[in-house]
Amino acid sequence: MSATGDEEGAGPAPVERKVVLRLVIADGQPLFARSLEMVLGPTSDGRIEVVGTASSVDEALEVLGEADPDLVLVDLDLPPPGGVDLIHRIGERFPGIRILTLSKAEDFDLAADALTAGAEAYLSKAARPEQLLAPLLAVLQGWQVLSAPMVDHLLARARRPGAELVATLDMEALTLWRMVADGLEIAGIAEALYVSERTAKRMVADLRAQLGVRTRVEMAALAGRSGLLDDPPKADASASRPARLGLRPSEPES
Repeated sequence: MSATGDEEGAGPAPVERKVVLRLVIADGQPLFARSLEMVLGPTSDGRIEVVGTASSVDEALEVLGEADPDLVLVDLDLPPPGGVDLIHRIGERFPGIRILTLSKAEDFDLAADALTAGAEAYLSKAARPEQLLAPLLAVLQGWQVLSAPMVDHLLARARRPGAELVATLDMEALTLWRMVADGLEIAGIAEALYVSERTAKRMVADLRAQLGVRTRVEMAALAGRSGLLDDPPKADASASRPARLGLRPSEPES
């Protein structure tokens, strides 16, 4: 068959189908959800179809079960139990649905909790409707979408390797750690805790072992990276006794 015959026998060129994203909006402000529903269709040139809205966690789960959307837009400020709880439940009951979160306040810790729970994007409610199309499509394709300040916050959290360790220590141990990080010598620690210098040395050595470091300088550096120096524990160090520090018991005071 000739090339001309190939062209003559060819059918019409395939028409590129427009991807229509099925979206559910779960927002604690029904008026906001309705407004978003009204403008997303026209501003997306018909590429987004809002198939349901909800204003509470229970209602959202019901709507998701009925509407079978591709993606859900979750307001982190939903009434209790809240947006993060909804994200957990969506992951358990509807693992195929992609999740994008919105919040009117830039609470990056809450947003980080949402991402940990399974959300794949975090945006501010201040974003214009037309600015939501690209993130929605990106999430549908498997991308994560975060604002620059949110990325900075997550990087800062990641640079705190001792954060989990801090959470395992009691207030008295954190107080002792802060004393060492502040440069307090053994005599000063002993005086503050009403113990002998020998006991104070033992307490510092035990804490150093717990932290997995070898020197007081390393203890201070780890305290800084863990955020201990940013928000020091508020406790009356003079009321602390060695037995309450969560460290190895020391010998009786002489």
